[in-house]
Amino acid sequence: ERNTIVHNKIIQEATTLTVECISNIRTVRQLGKDKDFSNQYNALIDQTQLPTKTIVALGFLSGIRHSIGRFAV
Repeated sequence: ERNTIVHNKIIQEATTLTVECISNIRTVRQLGKDKDFSNQYNALIDQTQLPTKTIVALGFLSGIRHSIGRFAV
């Protein structure tokens, strides 16, 4: 449950950042900060994908472990 709360907080931050950029798109563009905001957004999204990648990797390794156990007999 704690992971879900953290995940939702990160998504909320990414959404807030997106809304702020879109609302102030002219200012962001004039200041040349579009790349900075893009990097901030990507960093937030990467944080949400890390647990998913870990789960997929653990599932894959678990499947291999169970397969080896069945073929060893």
